[in-house]
Parts: sequence; C-alpha cells; structure tokens
Amino acid sequence: MFIKLKNHSGIGTFSRGENEGENFYYQSIIVKSSSDDIESIKNELLDYHSKSIGFIFQEESTIQFSSTFYKENNKTSYFITNNDDPGGISSEILTDYYDKYGLAEVVTKRIKNSKEYTTEISFAK
Repeated sequence: MFIKLKNHSGIGTFSRGENEGENFYYQSIIVKSSSDDIESIKNELLDYHSKSIGFIFQEESTIQFSSTFYKENNKTSYFITNNDDPGGISSEILTDYYDKYGLAEVVTKRIKNSKEYTTEISFAK
C-alpha cells in the first residue's frame, strides 16, 4: 500500500543550468508494506510511478518527474499530515530520513525534443 505525502509533492522550476526555466515534478511516498523480493519491490515502485507519467508530461515545459519512496515507521509517518519542521529543538525534515528509511528513488526524464522518456530507479543504501 502506498501513501502519497501531499505536503512533500509538487512542481518546481529549475533555476540554473541547462534546464533553467523548465519544470520538474516530485512526489514522496510512504510504502506501508512491500515484498522482501527485490524484483517485486522494483516492479511495485515502477508501476506506482508510471501511473502518473502521462499526466505529468502533458505540460511541454515539464522535463523531469521523480518519486521518492520511504518505508513506513513512526518517523516517516509523521509527514503524512505534517510539513517539514526545520526549526526548534526537534527538527523534522523528511529527506533527513532517506539514508535510514528510504527505499528508492525513481526518476523519469523527457528525452530532449521528443515525446519519449527514460526512467531509472536507484535503491537507497
């Protein structure tokens, strides 16, 4: 089961480099349960990610779409209803938990001057 973290998903614009002015879409997702088999997990994550590709790339200026997957636990579940909280005594920032509780990141990029895409998955260490 997947829970999309609405407070950690959205659209942005590259502010520098060769992609300056073009858009990217990102989403963070908690995985409530998954298989122990790496190929099954890979297929589940790629399937979830791919369900949004057509919608995301309808806008010509969108050139990248990424999905970051986290294991469900008491730390990551905090972000189901909360934004990052970078200040104060107890700082809570979702990306700080990727090394410990991240599963994988799936990134799809539009091939320049094309309607085709490339997708890569990288598993957390």
